Amino acid sequence: ELLHNLFDDEVKIALDRLPEKYRSAVIMFDIQGHTYQEMAETFNCAVGTIKSRLFRGRNILKRLLRKYAVRKGIISAKSRRIH
Repeated sequence: ELLHNLFDDEVKIALDRLPEKYRSAVIMFDIQGHTYQEMAETFNCAVGTIKSRLFRGRNILKRLLRKYAVRKGIISAKSRRIH
């Protein structure tokens, strides 16, 4: 519920399109502020697995939200990186 109040519909849709293990990692770390260790304990896995899920989840989100970022002025149409 909190997420649906924080983000534009396009961002919510992109988050919903992430595979569950990546979505959970991104939400817990980037939005809720959990530590790697807390997440590793929650998911019963290694910290390295959490870091990998965050890396992959963020990369998927970058691809899904590229057009959105250009429209919002977060990146230029020519840019390959979000700044």
